[in-house]
Amino acid sequence: MDQPVSSLWTYLRSTTFVEDFCEAAYLVKKSLNDAWERMLYSRFERRVAAARYKDRPDLAKIGWCPLKLASKFALPPLVDKMPRVDGTTLSVGDFVEKYEKSRTPCILLGLTDKWKAHKSWTIENLIEKYGDEAFKCGESPQAEAVRMKFKYFAEYMKTTNDDSPLYIFDPHFGKRWTTEDMLLDYQVPEIFNNDFWIVIGSARSGTNIHIDPLGTSAWNALIHGHKRWVFIHPDAPRELVHIPKDQRGVHPKEAVTWFSTVYKRICDGDWPFDKYPVLECRQNPGETVLRERHPELMNDLEESMIHPRPISNGYTTSDDEPSRCSESEDETDESDYTIYSSDLSLSTPYTQPILNESSLDFSSCTKVLSDLLLGNSNRYHYDHSDVLICMR
Repeated sequence: MDQPVSSLWTYLRSTTFVEDFCEAAYLVKKSLNDAWERMLYSRFERRVAAARYKDRPDLAKIGWCPLKLASKFALPPLVDKMPRVDGTTLSVGDFVEKYEKSRTPCILLGLTDKWKAHKSWTIENLIEKYGDEAFKCGESPQAEAVRMKFKYFAEYMKTTNDDSPLYIFDPHFGKRWTTEDMLLDYQVPEIFNNDFWIVIGSARSGTNIHIDPLGTSAWNALIHGHKRWVFIHPDAPRELVHIPKDQRGVHPKEAVTWFSTVYKRICDGDWPFDKYPVLECRQNPGETVLRERHPELMNDLEESMIHPRPISNGYTTSDDEPSRCSESEDETDESDYTIYSSDLSLSTPYTQPILNESSLDFSSCTKVLSDLLLGNSNRYHYDHSDVLICMR
């Protein structure tokens, strides 16, 4: 009996025992915490908390509503001077000559009048049909997709007080067999081409300023809600367009911060309108906003649902100057690039040489994309037009 007792005493005095004890204590603590959370919080609350943490871990301590913007964020009235065109009578030739070649933003009317999506894409119908399907509603700092079942996201939209809420921006809904039938609820107008995204968000949700990849433009068909758009002249220097470093606060890359700082200066008249004109509009349900290769920032005025789609064209010149308003750093996800470039090359053969050149490895892909997005290469004849700010 002396030998086992001696061995036990040796083990209890060893570092191995301390390590084993700490590991066991951690597992017990985690189990108790998980049980406590299940008692205090619903499954919906746990799913939202997990998505928030994955998307913005920097807010873990202060929370998602430190500025209380849900109760005080509002935009002033605007003078809507955006040209509106009857899209049902616009031929492909007229569209190319009047808008695509000249990179002229406009609102097209009537293109979605026959879409089933106006009735089938209500929140209630989507919950009933796709409630258990997970949609991308964010992205981690490591560029990993953050997903949430739609039934939880719908509840989140109705109850959130977040300063800058999560929102669905899903590029693959039409490629998953569980949601691909959503493609049957709309028809692509003749003047446009293939689709990629569905966007659903609550008020104040949005993205930072960015540029559509590979020289594409985009059209945005609004199904429900209202959106605010602001177009700024492409020659505006970045110190005017971007949020000053000393004003970025706890939400340095969020749309609500841009509207609370840069846009506030525009509304207050502290802006050189004679040099850098500003054009604004409010998009209504059923309207389609056309924008031509604009850096953009978006935020919702209310719960809204939009169908944004890229347009690829070659109407650029090698002597165009790169925009001074574009971001200096862009992050590209390898898997998204592979899917995007594959789809893009099908409808735009002129981009295939660029994609082929960068197909050897991902680092070279990223370099080519960076040159295209930032206007650093005249070889690819890529340029930037007006800076687009969208209040979604």
